[in-house]
Amino acid sequence: MKVKNFMNSDVITIETKTSILEAQNIMRMKRIKRLPVMDKGKLIGLVTKHMILEASPSSGTSLSIWELNYLLTKCAHRYNT
Repeated sequence: MKVKNFMNSDVITIETKTSILEAQNIMRMKRIKRLPVMDKGKLIGLVTKHMILEASPSSGTSLSIWELNYLLTKCAHRYNT
C-alpha cells in the first residue's frame, strides 16, 4: 500500500497573511484540524487547531472579539519579525 491511496489531493491551504481568526473559521467550516501554510506557492509550514487553541485566550476573558483579534495579530507580528 502506498501513501497516495490515503492522501487527499484537494487540500485546503492558507497564506501567511491569513489571520488566526480566519484560519480558525476555515477549520471550523471545513471540519479540518490542520492547514498547510503557503507563501508564493511554496509550502512553508503547518498550523493546527491545537496550536490555535493553545495560543488563544481563555473563554472567560472580558475582552471583545475585536480586542482579542488585535492582540493576537500584534503578538503574531512580533514573532514574524
